[in-house]
Amino acid sequence: MDEISYATERAQVVDFSDPYYTIQQGLLVKKGTAIESAHSIADLKTYHFGAQTGTTGLDFIKNTIKPAKISQYNDTITAGQALSNGQIDAVVIDVPIAVPMTKQFTNLAVIGQFMTNESYAMTFVKGNPLVQCVNGALAAMKQDNTLKTITDRWFPGTTADIPVFQ
Repeated sequence: MDEISYATERAQVVDFSDPYYTIQQGLLVKKGTAIESAHSIADLKTYHFGAQTGTTGLDFIKNTIKPAKISQYNDTITAGQALSNGQIDAVVIDVPIAVPMTKQFTNLAVIGQFMTNESYAMTFVKGNPLVQCVNGALAAMKQDNTLKTITDRWFPGTTADIPVFQ
């Protein structure tokens, strides 16, 4: 299992399991910078954003925020480092990834989230017969609350009191 968001474009090249966790996109910024005072998507347009190439966070930046400048990075750690160093103003990234990044980069904070209601799902090679087996196991885990116990353990604090940007 990994943090892979279902997307229609991705479903053209892989098969997805049923979703196991709903996530939002988070706004990660450097503490003490002007962007911390932003409260809406309109407030964000003048800033320099960054995201990992190929992510739904990057798609959200391009299609919804439409900021003055966008930088793309090969991975989330490099994007976080660029933000921490002041090379960019913000990163849009899955909240369950953004929250732990604030532990690694202590000068960063998640100041908001965008209600994208994306779903994490497992990916498989197209036509893989294991998809049905995995979906059966996920259904059982949802029914007996095992899945919630696991996600609460591994994604703690990722749905708590983060302001919503509109």
